Amino acid sequence: MTQFKKREKPVSLLRLGVFAAATLLSGCAMLNQNRTADLSPELRDAFETELYCTGDAQCKLMWERAVYYVATTSRWSLQAQTNNLIETEGVPNNYYALGYSITREPMGEGRYRIETRAWCGLKRSQCRPHADEGVARAKFYIRTGKKAA
Repeated sequence: MTQFKKREKPVSLLRLGVFAAATLLSGCAMLNQNRTADLSPELRDAFETELYCTGDAQCKLMWERAVYYVATTSRWSLQAQTNNLIETEGVPNNYYALGYSITREPMGEGRYRIETRAWCGLKRSQCRPHADEGVARAKFYIRTGKKAA
């Protein structure tokens, strides 16, 4: 009985090129989606630090700042404003201006966590300002009452 060696097909350069290009482009796309804004140290700190308030006076002040910041900064009107939610109207696809959603989560004993999100109708990196910068500036203002430089 004669055994034949299985003949391997050579990989064409075109196939190899297409595969390499697809791999490279998918890697770039993934990096772009996860890219954060280039933030100053002050804004980087605000972006990375969890935002909490404690007690009625501090929580009321920080919540009022959050409402004011969103109402005066976002191009979009407030859609919801309750004791635990501030949210702009929906942002249309393909639009660069930021919308915001800020929630206040009870942690117990008069302590709340304030969570801030920003988005636009494009990729985060295409928003103006970058969505991460929008979050950082909102958190900085809510905490300090000052606009970041």
